[in-house]
Amino acid sequence: MRLGSMIALVGVFAAASIGIEALKLSGTTDQVTFTVKDKERIVDSSGDSKYLVYTDVETFENTDVALKGKFNSSDLQGSLDRGKKYTCEVYGYRMPFFSSYRDLISCKPAE
Repeated sequence: MRLGSMIALVGVFAAASIGIEALKLSGTTDQVTFTVKDKERIVDSSGDSKYLVYTDVETFENTDVALKGKFNSSDLQGSLDRGKKYTCEVYGYRMPFFSSYRDLISCKPAE
């Protein structure tokens, strides 16, 4: 592959990534009640990590997002217990093709 083509391809992927994040940030904010089935921390090849929370409703991401004022993803992840029910504020869109999930903003035990 020629250098020019490779640079163009990298540019397309970078633009797509930025566009996906912008779309997630502009997504709707909802309240969702769910039961936690499992949770884990995923680390990609560059060393970046994110938390995933698997529920009876859908899978959610739990990451720090400066533009949303959220800097407590580790604490939030630690407060969620398997088998327990929570009501959480979430935002964004689920985009399976890009492995993109709605993000947890805050959670409290469901009544």
